Formats: sequence, C-alpha cells, structure tokens
Amino acid sequence: MIAPMLPSFLLVVLLVELTPGPNMGWLALLSASEGRRAGFAATAGLGLGLAVVAAAAALGLARLAQAPGAHFNPLAYSGAGFL
Repeated sequence: MIAPMLPSFLLVVLLVELTPGPNMGWLALLSASEGRRAGFAATAGLGLGLAVVAAAAALGLARLAQAPGAHFNPLAYSGAGFL
C-alpha cells in the first residue's frame, strides 16, 4: 500500500523543501551582509531548532500542550524560561 504513494510523497517533500520561506530569506540576507560563517552558523541554529520541534512532536508534547491545568503549566513555564 505504501509503495504506490511513495513517488507522490517524494514529489511533495521536494516541492516543500525547494519553496523559499521566511527562514530562507533571512539566511540569504544574513549571509550576504555578514558572510558565509554567519550564514552557516544561522543554518545550524535553524536546523537544531527544527530538530527540537520534530523531537517534541514525536514525543507527543503537542497533546500535552492541549491538556488542561497541571500538565500545561510546566510546559508553559519551561518555554518561557527557554525564551
């Protein structure tokens, strides 16, 4: 069942990855103004941030964020502490 959908999935993934977004615009501007080293550092930071979001999603933290009361407060305070 998965095999027939694989080409369609890969096409969508390719289109999403090739479509520039706000991150790409910021990275291009930063790289042009600050240089290659700053651009690579920012790219690494964005990659790490996206990896953290993906890990949180894989661990089910989205469901925890929707939970009322005692489950949500520690998540909210840890997010505020991170910022």
